[in-house]
Amino acid sequence: MSEALTALAALYQNRAKAVDTKIASINTQISDGKKVLNATELTEVANLSKKVTSYATPEASIKNAKSVVSLAQTGLTSVTGYLKQMMQMAQMASAPGISSSDLMNFNVRFLAIFNKIGKAATSASFNGSNLLSGTAGLNVNTGLNRDAASRMHINPVNIYGMMTAGILTGVSIDTPQKAVQAITQISGALTQIRNGEMALKQSDKTLDKKSTEIKASINSNISQIKTMESVDIAKLQAQLKDLYFQQKINYNIVSQLNDSASSSL
Repeated sequence: MSEALTALAALYQNRAKAVDTKIASINTQISDGKKVLNATELTEVANLSKKVTSYATPEASIKNAKSVVSLAQTGLTSVTGYLKQMMQMAQMASAPGISSSDLMNFNVRFLAIFNKIGKAATSASFNGSNLLSGTAGLNVNTGLNRDAASRMHINPVNIYGMMTAGILTGVSIDTPQKAVQAITQISGALTQIRNGEMALKQSDKTLDKKSTEIKASINSNISQIKTMESVDIAKLQAQLKDLYFQQKINYNIVSQLNDSASSSL
């Protein structure tokens, strides 16, 4: 009889230990404010966390693109100002009866401003990307997938190309005839620049939209993680109360069984 009582006491002792483990787990959840997750939940949280981390790549790409676009927009503002100055000189140089010496002076100043345009174009570079010098444009990673919706291309406003092989090639005002031609060239360049500014402005808006979408996705994933890890303190405290009551019963039974086993010896 004593051996049977001892075995039964051991059974309740093991039950008591299991309840102790549950009590410790609930106390930890209440203290940390985080739910103890099962294997499936842990896997889902890991996947959500990985996705949040993955958004760092398109976030950085969008941030870089906005800096490139911003420099290009600033550069175009400067270029537009320079072209307007050149337009005024070209209009004066095209006036009937202008002297050759005046034409020469105008042309020197005209070409000096023209060179400033080149500097403005080549200096609008950020992390090796320049939308005012070259034809490559800028590729932007805007999402996690490899589809078209996760990619964006920003076309350049190739000012340097306008100067070297485009509408502003050979522009000068050293003769009235060239000054008239320069007016046409500058007018065309200003139109191209206005179109380019509009395109860059739209690209900047699209980048902002993509950035907002990414932030929303990150917040959604983080919210899901928090929801999965969140604890109902009141519910846990109620469970804890039941477990303490159950534990009291377990230890009472163990004590009685041990006493009974001892007295039967």
